[in-house]
Parts: sequence; C-alpha cells; structure tokens
Amino acid sequence: MKRLVIMALAVLMAAVLAQTGSATGRSSQSDVGRLKAQVTSLQAQVKTLRAQVKTLQQGVKNLGYGIEANFVGDACLAALTADAFAGTWQLTDQLAQKTGNATLFGSQSRINDKGACAALRPDPVMRQDTANLPVFQALISWLLPSSIERFALSAFTAGSRRAR
Repeated sequence: MKRLVIMALAVLMAAVLAQTGSATGRSSQSDVGRLKAQVTSLQAQVKTLRAQVKTLQQGVKNLGYGIEANFVGDACLAALTADAFAGTWQLTDQLAQKTGNATLFGSQSRINDKGACAALRPDPVMRQDTANLPVFQALISWLLPSSIERFALSAFTAGSRRAR
C-alpha cells in the first residue's frame, strides 16, 4: 500500500511539474517577445538621441564661432573708440597750442588691436589715424548685416510693443 501511495504522489507531482513547466515555457516566450519589443523601441530612441546630439554639438560649435567673432568685434570697437579719443585729445592740444596754452594730453601712441579690425570678414574695418564716423559705420555694418538688421529691428520693435 505504501508503494501505491508513493507512486500516486510521484505521478501527481510529475503532473503538477509538467503543468508548471509548460506555463513557465509560455511565460518565458511572452517575456522574450516583450523584451524584443523593448529593445526595438530603445534602439529607435537611441537613433533619435544620436541625431539630436549631433545637431546640438554643431549648434555649440557654431555658438563658439559666434562668441569668438563677438570678441574680435569688441576688440575692434575698443580700438576705434580709443582712436576717436586720441584724435579728440590731439585736436584739443593743437587748439591749446594755437591759443598759447600748454598741451593737456601730450603725444598719444596708438593702441594695439592685435589685428582685430583687419580680421573682420567679409569687409575688414580699416583703422585711421583720426577716427571718424565712417569707421564706426563700417563696424556697425559688420556687427549687423542688413539681412540680420531687418530681423533684429523687427524683434526689437515687437518686444518694445509687448513691454507697453
């Protein structure tokens, strides 16, 4: 009788294990299918993110060029402003001498713009011994080309209208 009970338990256990095993097999197959779908989705996301990173890297590179150009323009502006001051001081000293007064500023040496004005492209700004308005206009034309000027002015006027 013991043998019969042991055998019945063994058959019952085998049946339970067989049923659990087939359910596990089906469960594993559905897990694999789900994982494949997730991998496909993640691959698509990675492809999109790589394209976005490439675009952002190019944008950062372009911004770097813009910042560098801005510093060159600023250096040129400083040099042109210094030329204008030096020209004013020179004229003041000349007038003082003509009226019999002592000079106030003395001889001024030109500052070194480190080639900034000549480096501006497409049209370099040429420094002169005495600064005048056209050299400043040339710098403004470099800083704000006509194609950008229309956009900048429209954005400025739109912004000022919103501020009211």
